[in-house]
Amino acid sequence: MAFLIFFLPACAFLISVLAGPPRMGYRSESCLRPNSINGTKCGRQWRYYYNETSKKCQCSWLRGCDMTGTFDTLYECVSNCSEGQGAPFCAASPPGRCNETTPYKPRGFPYYYNITTRTCVRYAFCGRRRKNDNFFFGLKQCQKQCGGFDEESAKGTERKELAE
Repeated sequence: MAFLIFFLPACAFLISVLAGPPRMGYRSESCLRPNSINGTKCGRQWRYYYNETSKKCQCSWLRGCDMTGTFDTLYECVSNCSEGQGAPFCAASPPGRCNETTPYKPRGFPYYYNITTRTCVRYAFCGRRRKNDNFFFGLKQCQKQCGGFDEESAKGTERKELAE
């Protein structure tokens, strides 16, 4: 019996060593398919998941308790499933920032992601915004979209690879 206790883990270890590192294109199970177990006390959550068709991390409102195959932040999803994706908008300047020459009063106080300090910062907004700007109505939304990215990882590598 003691022999089996030693032998089985040793075999598993040997097989993993002989198999070598994961192949290029390998995705962990958490990247394969979002799975949620419905329950009466489970609410909808804004989650990120890897879309095998588009080969990118995406977000959606998902309902369930066990959110296997999903991630709390875009950074977690990109880091685990789609490393070259990045999030370039997180490195952009905040749109419509009020300054001394702006003749308008602030229209609101949204957040933007400061890529240098890697924090979400509130600012006075006087202008217009476009889709995919570094503009967030709430702190939590900013943290989920951009939290964790630094200047290098936000750029991504997909565009560089296409250019070469």
